[in-house]
Amino acid sequence: MERRHCRSRRAHGDEHRLQDEEDELKHGEQGQPTTEAAQQASDEEDDREQGQRIADVAMGSERRCAAEDPEACQEDLSYETGDEQPGHKEVKGARDRTHDSLQTGRCETAKITPRRIARTCRGYDQAVTETSSYPPIEPYETGILDVGDGQSVYWEVAGNPDGKAAIALHGGPGGGSSPGRRRWFDPDRYRLVQFDQRGCGLSTPHAGDLSTDLSANTTHHLIADIERLREHLAIERWLVWGASWGVTLALAYAERHPERVSEMVLVSITMTRRADVHWLAHEAGRFFPQEWARFRAGVPEAERDGDLVAAYDRLLNGQSDPAIRRQAARDWVTWEDALLSLEEGYITPHPRWADEPYTIAFARLVTHYFSHAAWLEEDELLRNASRLAGIPGVLLHGRLDLAGPPDVAWQLARAWPGAELHFVPGGHTGDAEMDRLLLEATDRFASRR
Repeated sequence: MERRHCRSRRAHGDEHRLQDEEDELKHGEQGQPTTEAAQQASDEEDDREQGQRIADVAMGSERRCAAEDPEACQEDLSYETGDEQPGHKEVKGARDRTHDSLQTGRCETAKITPRRIARTCRGYDQAVTETSSYPPIEPYETGILDVGDGQSVYWEVAGNPDGKAAIALHGGPGGGSSPGRRRWFDPDRYRLVQFDQRGCGLSTPHAGDLSTDLSANTTHHLIADIERLREHLAIERWLVWGASWGVTLALAYAERHPERVSEMVLVSITMTRRADVHWLAHEAGRFFPQEWARFRAGVPEAERDGDLVAAYDRLLNGQSDPAIRRQAARDWVTWEDALLSLEEGYITPHPRWADEPYTIAFARLVTHYFSHAAWLEEDELLRNASRLAGIPGVLLHGRLDLAGPPDVAWQLARAWPGAELHFVPGGHTGDAEMDRLLLEATDRFASRR
């Protein structure tokens, strides 16, 4: 296990300057655009800075995005790096340099140049939009924690070391933590922890390597990892935040360890029951018949009338031919793109899929977890929701969420004494109303201990 301490070089004055630059950009987008020459000069400057940003991703605001795919910063912060994207070999090198910097203790702050903030997150996590009131911040501490089973997880802490403890659980499974998520928490009042769940992000071994075994990667392993990390950081209790798959994991953790949870803020509610997984891979196809037909055609003909998630899991995690596994990964994420394609600002195909290791890891982990219904009994999370009594909870869900129908959130709210449920007009990736309610919840809970 390694532990690092780093302090951001950005002073409060710089944060205000960054916000002023964003405000100027918004005005330009509303009718005062920059000249073409000025824009070209800005793009060229971004290109020159791109290499340094990627090399310094270990502690930079673009750590996750640049390591996986620079354009994928649109997942949370949408910091563009110019019109041309680097080749995959260069991006992979950036990942390697990031990992090396963690091992050697080199702590640096990446320089970032915001161009716009957009709602283009890769489904299952919230994007940061103009409604966010908190500027980008850097983690002040990072580390690699040996959690056993040959697994090491990357973790980071941002905000106020003396603030209220909170942990953010990312979606996917396999989505990885992201810098933009820090902006949902007041940096003066929160000590925010993030970590990359087994097999993804900067945790190792990475599921993007087709030889990586997933047998020690289950919901129960992740719950144990969260507890190890809490103990390692000497945190008694913390607020638990989760989005999409992160909601399932948050509920499973809280029901197992309710004494460790002070509050919960959950967005885009999921419970990963077999019925929910069947909806995602079968019934939702009624909204996108052509895309679903292509998704169904991606499995062997003899399996097309059976469980498609199980069939994809066999292709991705039980097949020996690498070409077949790569194609199955592409087919899976193409279907997920279809489910999110109607949501405001969502890019199809999503830029992150250009990064093959990320795509493979994501598809392998999602099908591994979903084909086993997260190793939870059907309706286990509902049956045990009474264990959450006394834990304040805010549930936010989009009425147009095709990846997770609204009745899932409604069922959870009925079973959880005292939970607040808010439906918003948008879908799985949220909308401005969800942003407002999310910030309202974290601000309200910041004063509770």
